[in-house]
Parts: sequence; structure tokens; C-alpha cells
Amino acid sequence: RSRVLLQAITQNAQGQNAAAWYYLGRIDLMLGDFTGADSSLTKAAALQPACAPEVDLVRGDAVRSLAIPANDFQTAGKLDSAMYLYRASYAIDRRKPFVNYQMAEIFKGQGQTDSAIVYYERAITTATDTTANARQIRGNAGYSVGLLYYNAQRYADAVHGFHVAVDANPKDLDAIKNLSIAFRAAGMPDSAKALDDELLKQAQASGT
Repeated sequence: RSRVLLQAITQNAQGQNAAAWYYLGRIDLMLGDFTGADSSLTKAAALQPACAPEVDLVRGDAVRSLAIPANDFQTAGKLDSAMYLYRASYAIDRRKPFVNYQMAEIFKGQGQTDSAIVYYERAITTATDTTANARQIRGNAGYSVGLLYYNAQRYADAVHGFHVAVDANPKDLDAIKNLSIAFRAAGMPDSAKALDDELLKQAQASGT
């Protein structure tokens, strides 16, 4: 079927037919050609914007079918298998914060700090909605990348990471304290003092 569709697109003037690209993308998914599926589905949505929600549903179903067993492999310590499926998920849809975050966790565990930072940052930028799950991913990614930046003596970047964590969870005292430390290391003592004063005020108010 994919050959028939390709012939229709390339030889029978169907290159502007969104349906042809859509079904080619679905066939690519079934065949395990995830990069091809992404390309075809992107083309379908560009040609027919009204189909974009349907394309997103197809991507979402595909990512879930890969990311769930990937997470199981990761929990079992089978990281090569987990990363293979996460990469496939990422090829289909780069906007999924869970996939980006889990890949960052694997990279961090393997000591690949630069790659971990890249995917933590992608998790932050893709976890944009206001759901509890998105806030948790954003907060965890911000905290983790803040630590990596701080250990690399990239203190201004550490401020950014811990700021993300605090914005996601204003009650995370560890993130607040680390943000204060990062402020001082980045040469921003006034910001650190303001944060410390607020923490002290809260502690006094709560009797702690």
C-alpha cells in the first residue's frame, strides 16, 4: 500500500493531496518507519490544517504505544531497549515532555551530561500546559538541570533551572534554597537575600 501511495504522490499528481500523505504516514507507523511517518504526517497537516487535530491524535497514540513499554524497560534497567523506544517516540513527536524527560534521566544516569541538559531543557519547553503532570515534569526537569548546570559552574544557567522548578512548585523548599545558592554563585546576592528573607518570613509565620 505504501508503494501505491508513493506512486500516486510522485507520479500521479497527488503530491498536494493531504489524505494521501496522511495514510502514507499511518502506513509508515505500522511499518516502523517513524521518521518517514513524521515527515508524511507533517506534510498532511500542512496541506490541510483542519486535519491537524487528527494528526495529533495519531501521533499521540503512537507515542503512548512506544513510551509505555519504554518506561517499563527503564524501570527494569534495560536502558538500551528503553532508549530505542524513546528515540522512536521522539521521532514521531518531539513535543512530548515525558519522553524528553525520561531520555534526559537515562543520559544523566550514563554520565552524558551535555545530552541530559539538552533533553531536560526540551522537557521544560514542551511541558507548557497547566496540568499537574506538566507542572511536575517541568519542576523536576528544572531542578535536575539546575543541579547539572551548578556542578558545571554554569551558575547563571543554574539560576534559570532552579527558577523553573520554583515556578512549577512554589512550595519546593529544596528548589528555593538551591535557587538562593545559585543566585549567590552567579553574583546576584541581592536576589539571594530577597529569597532568604521570604523563606525566613514564611518560617516565622508557620512557627518553624
